[in-house]
Amino acid sequence: MTGSAVRSLDEQATDFATQITHTVAGVIDGADPFVATVLDGGRRRQFTVRQSPETGIALPMSEGALVTLTARFKGALDKQGHYLRVETSAIKVYFGEAGGQPLFRYEYDGLRRSSIPRAHLQVGDQQDLAALASLSGEASRTARHRAGRIESGMLPRSDHLHFPVGGDRFRPSLEDVLEMLVEQLGVPALPDWRNSVAAGRRAWRTTQLRAAVRDHPQAAADALAEAGYTVDPPPEGHPPPSEERLTLL
Repeated sequence: MTGSAVRSLDEQATDFATQITHTVAGVIDGADPFVATVLDGGRRRQFTVRQSPETGIALPMSEGALVTLTARFKGALDKQGHYLRVETSAIKVYFGEAGGQPLFRYEYDGLRRSSIPRAHLQVGDQQDLAALASLSGEASRTARHRAGRIESGMLPRSDHLHFPVGGDRFRPSLEDVLEMLVEQLGVPALPDWRNSVAAGRRAWRTTQLRAAVRDHPQAAADALAEAGYTVDPPPEGHPPPSEERLTLL
């Protein structure tokens, strides 16, 4: 690995931590910053990005209640040694201070080779989630609607919470749900089910990739050019990116 690649890891990891800190600071007042740490071990250098101190982001709710958000990322440079690659991440939300069983957590393990999905959402105790929903106050339109239902005697349920899973382009596919049912719940399947799921998922992701390219053609052209392709924009230039597709939940 060249010296420039080593510096690139440090610089990109620091930029990543700064970006996350800036995002959180734009939403939550007084949250501690995220910092990057580069680890020298084995045949390659890795990085972690996490809060410092790692006590989590305190999120006050109504009636003096508190939830805590923690986030940690780990990875290295990609195989070409050019770009930062997040290999594992864990984003967790706790009732009260961080510790014990989270209310829910988004986890990603790009190195996993098992039947557990590499990117997944895990949900904790339903009663805790329902209690959390009842403390949402009136700070948003959804919260105000829920507060009105509580006043009318309709108690919150855990299924009143809607978890984001990738938006228009990167949402889970039917194939993902089928594989989860077979692998994790033991639903009987045909002998060749894995090939069918793989073929369907390949077709789905190819379609979504094409659509994502249309959302931001210049970014796609830049990536292809960096990979050695010759990409010529149309005479009128690259069309503007679709801000709606790139930013909506």
